[in-house]
Amino acid sequence: MQSPFAPGFVVANRFAIEHEHARGAMGSVARAIDTTTGKPVALKRLLNDAGNQARFRQEARLLARLDDPRIVRLVEHGEDEFGPWLAMEWIAGPTFEEVIAGQGMRRELAIEDA
Repeated sequence: MQSPFAPGFVVANRFAIEHEHARGAMGSVARAIDTTTGKPVALKRLLNDAGNQARFRQEARLLARLDDPRIVRLVEHGEDEFGPWLAMEWIAGPTFEEVIAGQGMRRELAIEDA
């Protein structure tokens, strides 16, 4: 079975994975192309359940209700044999880690000061 993070993997017959962009303790974000619109999206998945699926689904519901230019827009969400996923608009730019590293900050301090 092909990995849901592998280039070419298609989610919901719509989102074609280009490459994994970032991976954290809880999840992974891949850059994908929305084959309906041709636009890039950030496709987020859990790496393991560990009791986080309910929280992940709640994140999808909350994002679906929000409409603010300062918040990333949810394109679609759903579940498949690998678990829940979120497709959000792709915002080009540095990662959180790149921003704080450029400012000489440690992750823990940057989060605490936020």
